[in-house]
Amino acid sequence: MALGAKAGQVVAHVVGSNLVRALPGIPVGIAATLLLGRGLGGALFGVRPSDPLTLSAATLLVTVVAIVAVALPARVAARTDPATVTKSD
Repeated sequence: MALGAKAGQVVAHVVGSNLVRALPGIPVGIAATLLLGRGLGGALFGVRPSDPLTLSAATLLVTVVAIVAVALPARVAARTDPATVTKSD
């Protein structure tokens, strides 16, 4: 923002750059679930370890949590006055 970026641009950049780091974990998590789910099949009541609806819902939930976890601090940072942050004592 000190170089002319608008608050919305800062938030979009921070969220986008962090989602690039978070989203590759989703296929890894799905693969681990499919591999380890067989061993935990007895502990799951009424849900198959490879249930596509459950995997989709969990993926969506993790994605939303990742977005919120990044977006809220980014909004606070975007509202901060750059002059107070860059001021040296």
